[in-house]
Amino acid sequence: MTDFTELKPDFFSAQLWLARYYAEVDSVVAMKQTYDDVIRLGSEDPVKNKSALNEAYIQLGSYYFGQKNFAAALENFRKALTYGENSGLHLAIGQCLILTRGDDVDENRKRTEDAIARFRRAIQLDQNNAQAHFWLGNSLLFLRIEGDTQKNRELNNEACGEFKKALKLDPKLDDAKKAMERIGCK
Repeated sequence: MTDFTELKPDFFSAQLWLARYYAEVDSVVAMKQTYDDVIRLGSEDPVKNKSALNEAYIQLGSYYFGQKNFAAALENFRKALTYGENSGLHLAIGQCLILTRGDDVDENRKRTEDAIARFRRAIQLDQNNAQAHFWLGNSLLFLRIEGDTQKNRELNNEACGEFKKALKLDPKLDDAKKAMERIGCK
């Protein structure tokens, strides 16, 4: 297959299948380069190539996520969202938003609220997404405000509910167990 793409590098379908092959065999550098070509070629007719572009941006987002470059991952996941949505994509966007929080309190609150909306959408699309329930629970805890006992109690209770749902769906989700212990879920 590589020989063909070398002879005809602008053959969109061959580049797409080659990128999928590289993804399957964990050749991440070659996968990234080939999906970059898929995006370049597919962008010439984005309506026709909608699903391939969605796939390419998701794969590139996953590549950057694996490299812990969450800002680049977020950018690619958001581009993928313009070509189609699914539960996993909203989960990934929410995770990137949480993982790119910084020192600015107001910006963090906005990012957290956006992430919570993404996790809720992920759950809406797939109620059995244990990770979305877990990350939603975790993110709710970031909204607590020192001294606001009533609001913090409500956020803790909602977070506990999400952790319980996550554990029901995936009993081996140790992070949910630890979070429940940490905040005293009953």
